[in-house]
Amino acid sequence: MALNASGPISIGGSTAGQSINLELGSAATAMRSLNDATSRTLAAVASGAISLSNFYSKSNYVAFGTKATYATNNTLTIPTGCTAIRIKAWGGGGAGGSANTGGGGGFAKGDVTVSAGQSYLVRVGGGGLYNAGTRQAAAANGGGQGGTTFCSGGGGYSGVFLTSVSQANCKILGGGGGGAGQVAGGSTPGAPGGGSSGGSATNGVGGSQSAGGTSGGTALQGGTCSLTSGGGGGGGYFGGGAAYTTQNYAGGGGSGYVVSGATNTQNTAGSGRTVANTGDSDYVSAYGYGGTSAVSGTGGYVVIYY
Repeated sequence: MALNASGPISIGGSTAGQSINLELGSAATAMRSLNDATSRTLAAVASGAISLSNFYSKSNYVAFGTKATYATNNTLTIPTGCTAIRIKAWGGGGAGGSANTGGGGGFAKGDVTVSAGQSYLVRVGGGGLYNAGTRQAAAANGGGQGGTTFCSGGGGYSGVFLTSVSQANCKILGGGGGGAGQVAGGSTPGAPGGGSSGGSATNGVGGSQSAGGTSGGTALQGGTCSLTSGGGGGGGYFGGGAAYTTQNYAGGGGSGYVVSGATNTQNTAGSGRTVANTGDSDYVSAYGYGGTSAVSGTGGYVVIYY
């Protein structure tokens, strides 16, 4: 928050915007002098005369000083004083097949300009689901379903949106990995998600910045496999396509996205079943991995500094 631009200012007290103690994170009744180091730093008066008027509009907010982590969907309301947020997003991994691995999720990051009071929706991609007898539910946030019987679903995207979930409101998004093919399809691993275009598999095509992958990839949604056996597409800015012409083949990865004007950016695809950018200091194992043989993928992860 910040102290008022005019009107009453006091050292103590319980009114936000008036109390120097509250602005500095102290108790309302804490003992404080205007001459102490923390008070002078807040007032931006290093030495000499200091008065309450020096504190007008001053804020103790530290840019990117607070870290929030998300493994499930959530909402972030921008606090007073915050003018930018740093977003890191790892997409969900696709499910493995009976003898193949799912695609790993992508990674995207960027510093985005914001305003106090705005509401940002945090969406965290689910891992694609595997089953050898029944089609499973789609992974959260755009994962495409696998085949109707032998099912390897695509992973969902992880991203941050202003006010509502749409491409127009998307700020940063890490694409989800594609679901794997089954054993009869031979070497048909799911394609990794992320990057400007998601990876393409044997049959399923990755999503790009302008179109979903064949077959069935659309805006923010991976394709669903219409065959008895095959992989679903990964969710993304545009989703990856599902297997569609040949039984047992794999799904493509969803594309990542970074909004124009963001700084400190990155948009990277996964590699094989490995999620992108595992070396980042904020990454937590083992989010975003494609499933091994006959194993579901793992969900994505989002970190925001504000």
